[in-house]
Amino acid sequence: MKTYPLTAKLTLRFVGFFPHNFVLHTLSPSNRETINRRLDGKVINGKEKDYCTILTDDEEASIVRFIKNKNRCLQAINKQDITKLIINVLRVRDYTNTKMKGGRKFQKLSLNAQAALEKGKLSRSFWLRFNAKHSSLTIKCQGSVSINRALNCSREMACNHLDSLAKELVDVGIMINEKMIETGVWNGTVDTCRIFNCDETPQFINYGIDGTTSGLFYAGKGDACQRMYRENRECVTIQPFVSFSGDICMCQVIFKCTGITSSMVPTEAVNKIPHLLVTTTDNGVSTHESFLAALKEFDVYLNEKNVKRPIVLLSDGHSSRLDFDVLSFLESKRIHLFLTPPDTTGVTQLLDQVNKNIHSEYRKQKDSMFSDICSLNKEAFMLVLANIWDKWTTKETLVKSAKRVGVAENALSVDFMQKDKFERAENCIEPEKQTSPLISSPDKRRGSANYWKSKFEQAMELIDELHEKSIQLEEIPGFMTTKKIKPKLTKDATRVTQVHGSMTASDVITLVESIKRKKEKEKEKKENAAKKKEEVTRLFITCKLQCYCEEIKCKAFGLKQCPTCLNIMRSICSKANCKVNGKNPEMILSAAARKK
Repeated sequence: MKTYPLTAKLTLRFVGFFPHNFVLHTLSPSNRETINRRLDGKVINGKEKDYCTILTDDEEASIVRFIKNKNRCLQAINKQDITKLIINVLRVRDYTNTKMKGGRKFQKLSLNAQAALEKGKLSRSFWLRFNAKHSSLTIKCQGSVSINRALNCSREMACNHLDSLAKELVDVGIMINEKMIETGVWNGTVDTCRIFNCDETPQFINYGIDGTTSGLFYAGKGDACQRMYRENRECVTIQPFVSFSGDICMCQVIFKCTGITSSMVPTEAVNKIPHLLVTTTDNGVSTHESFLAALKEFDVYLNEKNVKRPIVLLSDGHSSRLDFDVLSFLESKRIHLFLTPPDTTGVTQLLDQVNKNIHSEYRKQKDSMFSDICSLNKEAFMLVLANIWDKWTTKETLVKSAKRVGVAENALSVDFMQKDKFERAENCIEPEKQTSPLISSPDKRRGSANYWKSKFEQAMELIDELHEKSIQLEEIPGFMTTKKIKPKLTKDATRVTQVHGSMTASDVITLVESIKRKKEKEKEKKENAAKKKEEVTRLFITCKLQCYCEEIKCKAFGLKQCPTCLNIMRSICSKANCKVNGKNPEMILSAAARKK
C-alpha cells in the first residue's frame, strides 16, 4: 500500500469525508492522541441525534440564559445545582406528558432522559457535549467582591451636606455663635447632646474564593464570576440609637418571624441592654410600623434624660422613614429628622464608623460561648448581644466617630472627614490590592520544575517559622480552656403575641410572667379536676357490686356508669356513640342505689 505525506490539501480532503455535524478545530494539536482523534473524525461539537437528546432546544436555551443571569446576580451555580435543575425540568415534562394524551406539546422523554430521571444524575458524556455545545459558558473560580459604600460621596457633596446640617442646627438652636469660614467649614458652639443618629447594622456577609472542586461555577463568557457564598442572618437586624456626645440611647432588634416569644427576651439581655425593643416583621428589616415603635421608645429615653427639645436625628433615606404617621409623630415630639444623601452614609453617618466593632465583638463572643458547628437560636443570639453591649464601643469612640463625620463641639468641618473616600469617589477607582509579601515569586521561569520547587521550599520555611512562633494553649501551665456548648433549643418558650409588632423587653418579661401565672392556675385547676374524677371512680368501683360504706348514706349513691364508654357520672350519658337504637343507654347503678 502506497503512503502519502500529510499535506494541507490532503487534510482538506479528509475533512470533506466527515459528516456535517463534525467540526475540525483550527487550533494546532497539542499531542499525538489529539491528532489521531481529530484525524479519525472524533471531534466533539456537542450535537446529538434527536432520539437521544435529554433536553429540548427551548429547554436548553432557557437553562443557559438562567445560568448566565444567576452569575450576573452574584449567585453562580455549579454542576450539582445545574443537575438538580435539569432533573426538575425532566420531572415537569414527564408529569405534563402524563396529563396529555398527545398533541403538539407532547414531547416524549428519550431513553437517556428516562435514565437520567431514574438515577437522579447526568452522565459524563452529557457534560462533555454540554460544555462543547455552549461555548458562551465558561467554568471559573469565584472571585472576591469589594463593596465600597460611600463611593459617590465627593468633597463637594460632603460640603453641601455639612452646610445643610449647619443651617438645620442653627434653626433649632443647637449651634450658636455660628460663623461660616468657607463651604463645608463652620465655627461655633454645638450642643452634641441634642444630635442623634440611628442606623441598621449591615448584614454579616463574607465574600471570597472557594478553592474546592465544588467551587467551580458556570458563568457567561466574558462575565466575572463573583458570588456571595456565606451569609449570616442570625441577628436579622440591629438598630441602635446613639448621641453625638457618646451615649448609647437604645437598641432595637428586629426578627424575621410572626409574634414575640419569651426566648427573644432572656433576663440577662433585659438587665444588660437598657431600653431594649424587640420587633418582628415579615422580612426582618425596618418598616413604617417598626420605625415608629423605635421612635416611641426613643422618646421615652429623651424624657427620662430630660433632653432639651428640639433635637436633630440623622438617618439614611430608608423607605420606613417616609411615612405620614412617622412624620406626624416626629413633628409632635419636636424631633427633626435629617436624611443624608444616598450612597454617602459610609462618610456622613456616625454609626457606620463603628458598626465594624459590633461585628468583630459579636464574632469573638460567639466563638467563646458556642461551638462552631452549631447555629444559634434567638435566645442564644440575644445572650451574645447582651454580653457585647458594653464592649462594642465607648463614649470616647463615639465622640471620635462624630468628628469623623464632620461634627465636633466647636466646629463643623469637611476637613475632619475621610479624605481618602473623596479621592476614590472623584477618580471612581478602587484602591489597588496589595499582594502578600510573605512568599515572593522566585527568579525562575514560571511553570518550570525549579519554579515550583522554590515556591514549595519558601512555603515550608514560612510554615516552620510560624510554628516556632506559635504557642499551643494546652502547653501553658495552669491554663484552663473554656468549654464551648451548643445552644439549648428552648421548647417551653412562651408566645406573647401572634402578629407582627414591637414591645419593650421589660413589658415582654412582665407579660410572660402574667401568662405563666395564668397557665399555672389552669394547670392546677385541671389537676384538681383529674384528682376529683379519680376519687369518684374509686368510690363507684368500690361500691359497685356491694356497698362497703360504714356511713348511713353511700358516697357512690348518685353515681352511674355508662356500659359503652365506661365513664362514671351523675347523669345519663348523652354521647351519640353510646346510644342504643337511638335511645340513651341504661346506666349501671351502684349497689346502694339498686337496693333502694
